[in-house]
Amino acid sequence: MELTRMQLLPVVLLLISFIASCVSQTQYNITSDRLSLLAFKSQISFDSGSILATNWSANTNVCDWFGVACSSGNQRVTALRLPNLGLRGAVPSSLGNLSFLKVLSLGNNNLSGYLPNELSFLRRLTYIDLAANMFSGMLPSWLGAYPQLQTLSVASNKFTGTITSSLGNLSNLETLLLSNNQLSGEIPEAISRLTSLKNLTLATNKLSGSIPSFIFKMSSLTGLDFRFNSFSGSLPQGICDELPNLKIFYLTGNLIDGGIPSGLLKCKKLLYFSLADNKFSGSIPSELGNLTFLRELNLYQNNLRGEIPEEIGHLLNLRILSITDNQLTGSLPSSLYNMSSLEELHLSNNNLYGSVPQDMCDNLRSLRFLNLFGNKFAGSIPRGIGNCSSLVTINLGSNSFIGEIPHEIGNLNELEVLYLPVNSFSGAIPFEIFNSTTMTYISLTSNLLVGELPSSLGMWLPNMEILILTNNSISGTIPRFLSNASKLEQLDLGYNSFTGHIPDIFGDLRLLQWLSLGTNSLTRDPSDPGLGFLTSLTKCRNLRKLGFEITALDADLPNSIGNFSSSLQQIFAYGCQLRGNIPDEIGNISNLVTLQLWRNNLTGHIPATIGNLQELQDLGLSGNNLIGSIPSDIFSLKNLAYIRFSENELSGPIPQHIGNLSSLRVLVLAANKFSSTIPPSLWKLENVLNLNLMSNSLIGDIPMEIMSLKAAWQIALSGNELTGGIPDITNGLESLLGLFLDGNKLRGPIPDSISNLISIEYLDLSRNSLTGRIPKSVTTLVNLKNFNVSFNNLEGEVPSTGPFANFSAALFAMNKGLCGGAPQMDLPPCIIKDQQRTNRSTQLLVKICVPLLAFVFLAILFTFLWTRRRTKEGLVEAQDPEASPIAMERITYQEILQATDGLSDTNLLGTGGFGSVYKGVLSNGTTIAVKVFNTQNANALKSFKSECEVMRNVRHRNLVKIISSCTNNLDFMALVLQYMPNGSLETWLHSPTHSLTLIQKLNIMLDVASAMKHLHHDHPTSVIHCDLKPSNVLLDQNMTAHVSDFGIAKLLGHEQLLTQTMTLATIGYMAPEYGGAGVVSTKGDVYSYGILLIETFTGKRPTADTFTDETSLRDYAIAAVNGSSTQFADADLLDESDENISAREQCVRSVLSVAVNCTEELPGRRVSMQDVVVRLAKIRDAVFSEENFDEALSRKMT
Repeated sequence: MELTRMQLLPVVLLLISFIASCVSQTQYNITSDRLSLLAFKSQISFDSGSILATNWSANTNVCDWFGVACSSGNQRVTALRLPNLGLRGAVPSSLGNLSFLKVLSLGNNNLSGYLPNELSFLRRLTYIDLAANMFSGMLPSWLGAYPQLQTLSVASNKFTGTITSSLGNLSNLETLLLSNNQLSGEIPEAISRLTSLKNLTLATNKLSGSIPSFIFKMSSLTGLDFRFNSFSGSLPQGICDELPNLKIFYLTGNLIDGGIPSGLLKCKKLLYFSLADNKFSGSIPSELGNLTFLRELNLYQNNLRGEIPEEIGHLLNLRILSITDNQLTGSLPSSLYNMSSLEELHLSNNNLYGSVPQDMCDNLRSLRFLNLFGNKFAGSIPRGIGNCSSLVTINLGSNSFIGEIPHEIGNLNELEVLYLPVNSFSGAIPFEIFNSTTMTYISLTSNLLVGELPSSLGMWLPNMEILILTNNSISGTIPRFLSNASKLEQLDLGYNSFTGHIPDIFGDLRLLQWLSLGTNSLTRDPSDPGLGFLTSLTKCRNLRKLGFEITALDADLPNSIGNFSSSLQQIFAYGCQLRGNIPDEIGNISNLVTLQLWRNNLTGHIPATIGNLQELQDLGLSGNNLIGSIPSDIFSLKNLAYIRFSENELSGPIPQHIGNLSSLRVLVLAANKFSSTIPPSLWKLENVLNLNLMSNSLIGDIPMEIMSLKAAWQIALSGNELTGGIPDITNGLESLLGLFLDGNKLRGPIPDSISNLISIEYLDLSRNSLTGRIPKSVTTLVNLKNFNVSFNNLEGEVPSTGPFANFSAALFAMNKGLCGGAPQMDLPPCIIKDQQRTNRSTQLLVKICVPLLAFVFLAILFTFLWTRRRTKEGLVEAQDPEASPIAMERITYQEILQATDGLSDTNLLGTGGFGSVYKGVLSNGTTIAVKVFNTQNANALKSFKSECEVMRNVRHRNLVKIISSCTNNLDFMALVLQYMPNGSLETWLHSPTHSLTLIQKLNIMLDVASAMKHLHHDHPTSVIHCDLKPSNVLLDQNMTAHVSDFGIAKLLGHEQLLTQTMTLATIGYMAPEYGGAGVVSTKGDVYSYGILLIETFTGKRPTADTFTDETSLRDYAIAAVNGSSTQFADADLLDESDENISAREQCVRSVLSVAVNCTEELPGRRVSMQDVVVRLAKIRDAVFSEENFDEALSRKMT
């Protein structure tokens, strides 16, 4: 039926109206999206590429804007992709108006602030990436409002709080990335509802608790990353029963313990697996070998034990294997060398042993990183290592490898790092290594390498950044080709045998940051008195550390030292024979932190310009000839922590401003000429650990403010002229380990409050004028190892309990009325009160009878003595106590004959050049040794007088005690000595029936060093022994050493440094200057001690046939210091099976290093016995266990 026009008109009008309405609605929605995006643009404060500023224009179609995508139908914005643009600003709430948005990608920008709640309106979203921004606040709960969301990434922001449970509503979610935030708490159970989840990443948060069991039942999972949280507990054995698709499992950096579950074998598809840095224990399950698709296996930093299972070698697709920092043992499984895909092998810091097979690289052609550091591997590096042509890093440090470094290493064209320190590699360094164009890092320190470095020809090291060759025996000159290494940042050639002049080439290394040339035999160019190498180095504007210690420069420190750049932080120039003044220009090195110039010959004043070094922390100027006072400018250095100015000629009062150094930890001003009182401000240094003001001329009282030194572990005020009493120790010194107040003029009693020093180990109050009794409260000091009150005026009972049970007699000697004590103290018994009352009743009778009896007694005594002298019957009395070496008991010639069975051969202990020594037993049961001098020998009388003179002047626990002397004109001369039941050190070192442990040897030599230190340094008249050798070191019943035989000893006055003699010591032990020119000084004894020290720890005599004119015992020691001491030390000391072999070997090496310093050719370069005692004590403290340490410290010298 045909419609009329009038009937069609309403229809047409309705259609036109609908079309207009649709057009209008479409135009409105496009406009809304444009306005939302323009609002977002307005919130962007920085757009690195100006992309939004130039592209997002109101005059262009929004769908054509950069990063914007629209639907083809209704032209609404469906995707906003603006990652990696460096955008800075906030997300506006208007972004929530993009109601058709499906993709929101704003990752890797600098957007910040809170996420607006309006984003929850975007319910069509399937993909959200807001990662790597700076969004903060709680993780919004509305993130669970997206029913179609498949990927949610808010990683690497600053979100806090817990993981919102609303995320469990995201039923279609496949990827959830929350890593690198600050989320805390536990994983919510709501996560178990994410049945489509494939990838769950929660790494680097603060999540805790155990990993919930439901995680291991989410069968859709392919990736789990829980690294670097605080998850605890253990993993279930059936961990993979319901995770058949798992490919990635990362648990690194948590607190998971227990064993590695064997059920992992069911994760057949696993590609990347890491349990590193947890607390896993037990063994590595062999079932891991079934994970044949595995590419990475990281088990490092756990407590795994046992061997690496053979099955690991079945992982033929494995590229990275890291099991470092565990407690694995055994050798490497042979299957490991068949893993042809392996690129990285990291097994450092375990207890693995064995050798590396020669064919190791036949199948490891892809290996790039080989790390076996810190194990017990031995043998040589196989030459086949050259077949591992992809190697980038070789790290075999801290093992027991031997042999030469194969030259094939130099042919590895990809090699960048060669790290072989602390082994026993020998021979020369292959020249090929120095011609590598890829090498950046070489460390060969602490091996047995010898030979010379290659000459300059063809060597250039274009990419070398770090070269460390320290602690070997490399010789020759420093090659000039090193200046070709233009990228070199660190060069360490110290502790070798380099000779010749220090070259001036280092200034060409403009990137150099670290240069160490110390402890070689380097000298300066004699044609260059100004130390040109230092001037050259001022061109290295990045230099931070400079060391040329213990070299023979014999020159003034040049003014050019002030031209170093402000980057220089450390200067080590001790023991260099530097002379002259310290240049004022040194104050120009504005960022200097450490300045060590000790043990030189520097003179003049300390420059005030040091006060310009505001960053200075460590200032060492000890052992020079500096004069004057400490400049006040130094006390403005707020960071100064260590001041060591000992053994100079500094004088005047200690400045009052010293209290300004609030950061001070160590203050050593010993052995100078400081006078006046200790400034009150010094006691304000509350953080000081070591205060040493010994051997000065300080006066005044010790104030109560000493208690302010709350952190101090040592306070040494010995050898001054301090007066007054010992202050009451109330509190504040609870950390003090050593208090040394000996050698002053202190008076009064020892305060009972001394017991408040609860940590004290060493308390020396000797050589004062203290009176009264020893307080019984001292017995409560359970840590006390040495309590010296000798040479005072103390009286009363000495305690015998607690620490006093083991103290020796020497600690209480020369007091007027001490009694009681432990048996070994040899003190008279104390008189009880009843006896005292009885004695009073007899006093009257004594007063009447004594004068009469005295007259009769004297008459009889005079007649007896006159008759005895006249008849010469050999009854010779001991010398007058005033003239005898020490206060002796009387022992007659007849008693000597009776004690020794008439000096019979059966009691003969030994015979020497001046007489014989006999064993004897006195009538009271005391065992003695009688040294009878040969009166037919012209030098015997001199020897007798020398020993008497020495023993009259010195007393020490480690010197043999003379009990009495006996003479009959010139017919008979003898000394009665303390008997040493364990004989001489000579017997213990070289008899097949005797042997000494490492700690015994160290204790014995520390005893000898303490005795020699006492002879050289502890009283005004220095004593030189002149004949120190093993036979003159005697051992008592406790194996404590006592130095004996002072027959050729010399006494030096206060101002006398050396003398000359015609008397020669024993060949092999005498110093070169002694044997040649007869020059005698304390340094000669130091040399003899050094030889004795080497002999004790190597078992080699200095006169052995193995030593010729070209080699000596000292050379032998140097080789041991620079190499493996197991090859040189006495076989009884180092057992290869000992688990502490490395610590013991280091101990021997350190001891021999001290010996080498003692036996320098030039006397001036030798250390003092004071230094020897300190260094040996530190070696012992560092090496031995607490039980052995207690044994050693109980025998420490007074």
